[in-house]
Amino acid sequence: PVGLPPGNSACALCDAKELGRLRREVDDALDFIASDDAQRLRKACKGFGTNDTQLIQIVTTRSKDQLARIDKMYRRRYDISIREQIVSECSGSYQDFLLAMVQDKSQVDALLFDKAMRGWGTSEELLCELCATRSAAELGAASKAYRRMFDKELITVVKTETSGHFEHFLVRLLECTRDETDNVDEERAAATATALFEATHNEDGEESFFANKDTFVRVLARENPSQLAAISAAYEAQ
Repeated sequence: PVGLPPGNSACALCDAKELGRLRREVDDALDFIASDDAQRLRKACKGFGTNDTQLIQIVTTRSKDQLARIDKMYRRRYDISIREQIVSECSGSYQDFLLAMVQDKSQVDALLFDKAMRGWGTSEELLCELCATRSAAELGAASKAYRRMFDKELITVVKTETSGHFEHFLVRLLECTRDETDNVDEERAAATATALFEATHNEDGEESFFANKDTFVRVLARENPSQLAAISAAYEAQ
């Protein structure tokens, strides 16, 4: 390069080679640690029962990236994933805990959706928490993970397992059309509050048994939390 003393290009090339060498050494070291962890996990699950202390010590002290590397080694050595090993060896809440530790967030959410709708009945509280507290990106990732893990469309299963206005609310959230900004439009909030008030009260201003719940579903599934707070304040002032 112009203005640089002779030899700088050679030094940069040497630095790049040294950096590449260091990266390979770090990668080899991480693979060695992952291989050792894979052996320890296998030993903890081998034979009658499991060594819970060993299992917990590994899955709770490794990052998601490290656990993914361990899983890669585990698959290569034992032809089974860590997730499959946990499912075969553990059960109940303990299994749920271990699976949550070794899988990424979208997979954990997919498992929670499955748990909420598995067997007789549904856990409406869990379904509501999952759909209402996740961002559009998180819900999209969970839907993809659910399809990959259970070979089903999440939104289709939700429609099958729920009904009425609750179903419509969850489906709208899963369609990922909710406003995710922090913007507040006070004028629109007042207009929405009036629409909600009219949907729940008769012409004399008294609460009506025949409330228009569709209006509530549409608003709750569309507006961001800040806008909903403004709507709530305007509604209380009616």
